[in-house]
Amino acid sequence: MTRNLLSDLQNAGLISITRGVGGTQLGKPLDSISIYDIFEATDADELKDIIAIHTNPHPDCPVGSIIQSVLEEPYGRIGDAIAQAMKKEMLIDLIQDVKEKRPDWLDAVKPD
Repeated sequence: MTRNLLSDLQNAGLISITRGVGGTQLGKPLDSISIYDIFEATDADELKDIIAIHTNPHPDCPVGSIIQSVLEEPYGRIGDAIAQAMKKEMLIDLIQDVKEKRPDWLDAVKPD
C-alpha cells in the first residue's frame, strides 16, 4: 500500500525516490503542492465516487430510469467545484496548521 502511494506520488512528479541512503525528496516546492495534486496522483477515480450516480437503476422505475441524465450535469458542476476548492488548499498551509496545533509533532518524527 505505502509503496503504491509513493509510486503514484513519484509518477506525478510530487516526490523523487532514491534507493538506499538517498531516501525520498519533494519533487516540487512545498508551497506549490495542492491537496488536489496529491488526490489526483493517488485517488483520481475517488472524486467521482464522492458524488456518484447510481449506475444500475431499475429500468421500470419512473425516477430511476432518468436519474442519471437528470443528475449528470449538476453533479459535474459539483465535482468541478470540489476540484477547484482542493486546488486552493496547499500542503504547506496544512503543515503549518499542524505545527500550530501540535507544536510537539516534530519530536515524534525526529530520528533517534
